[in-house]
Amino acid sequence: MLNAQSSEGVQVDRSPSEAYQTKYRVSQLVNGRLGNRHVDDFDGLVLHHPISNTSARVSNGEVVDTQRGGRRSYGVIGGQIEEIETRQSDARSSAIGPDQVLLIKDFILEDSRIAPFGRGARDVDVPAPFAGYVGRVIPGQGLVDILDRKDGELLARIRHLKPINVSVGDTIQYGQTLGTQGAVGLGRDGRKACPHGSRHRSVSAVRELR
Repeated sequence: MLNAQSSEGVQVDRSPSEAYQTKYRVSQLVNGRLGNRHVDDFDGLVLHHPISNTSARVSNGEVVDTQRGGRRSYGVIGGQIEEIETRQSDARSSAIGPDQVLLIKDFILEDSRIAPFGRGARDVDVPAPFAGYVGRVIPGQGLVDILDRKDGELLARIRHLKPINVSVGDTIQYGQTLGTQGAVGLGRDGRKACPHGSRHRSVSAVRELR
């Protein structure tokens, strides 16, 4: 789950000697008509890029009419169409296990002390959703991979961070700052994109994938 608590706050660390609490508003882009809406946790997030995937559907056992371009993959998990990442669709990452599926979701964090869309509202630190080991960092994509241990299983992948405040080999705690929410790694679209985060969570129930 996203574990960002909009009412209680999330404990995050800027440095080993300094800690503070940020109370987040967590939201997501639902569609072009409804715009951004509040969400409580990871499971409440809708299909990745919902506007581009408005027409996505299952036909003859396959997901069709999805967003085109890139190396995107889709499947049905828990009865819902989802964008996923596997070793086959992300051959550059040896961290993804041969039978592992990552569920891709976008989210928006805002500082609850600032009005929605207010200046600096989205300039917030993104907390680690798990304790673990930093297995990979790609600054150009704003990407951090969190493993359960060195050379272990990939637990989560966070994107669009700038700057990134952790390094490969770091052992991190739950809630520790990974970096600042940004729009890095979005290519040309990044010039007009709003700061947000993207989380890829490991799905243990691979057998549900169709």
